[in-house]
Amino acid sequence: MSMNCPHCGETMHIRSSRETSLISREIYYRCTNLHCGHIAIAITELIKTIVPAQFPNPKCHLPVIKPESSAPPRG
Repeated sequence: MSMNCPHCGETMHIRSSRETSLISREIYYRCTNLHCGHIAIAITELIKTIVPAQFPNPKCHLPVIKPESSAPPRG
């Protein structure tokens, strides 16, 4: 996964990440434009379950949704 730098528009790549909870990670991005040098942190988090796990973790509580409502928007 990559993102565009909000400053120069070039691609940012993931340099590292770390788990912050059972369902989230901090992701460290770095701009590929050496003249820009922007480094930022993003958070990725699981928010819904589409297909329940076969071996659920009792500590994990994610709402279950219908598959048709989880499709990404078209456009």
